[in-house]
Amino acid sequence: MSFFWWILTIGVLIIWIASVADIIKRRKILSTTAVITWLLVVIVFPVLGSIVYLMVNGASGGLSNRTDIRDHSRMM
Repeated sequence: MSFFWWILTIGVLIIWIASVADIIKRRKILSTTAVITWLLVVIVFPVLGSIVYLMVNGASGGLSNRTDIRDHSRMM
């Protein structure tokens, strides 16, 4: 049973680290207030904050429609 908890803990830790790294990586796209807010949410509520962050800023990085994605691609 303890093996299960180790795997679960490592998985949660990986998701948490990935969320923090993604927030820091997007600091040029997000406002300073948004970065600080997301970091506080993810640090204070590690599991719930990471899940909410990944749901809100999923695979498209929080860009909601194709024009936003296209404009973002031009910036890079």
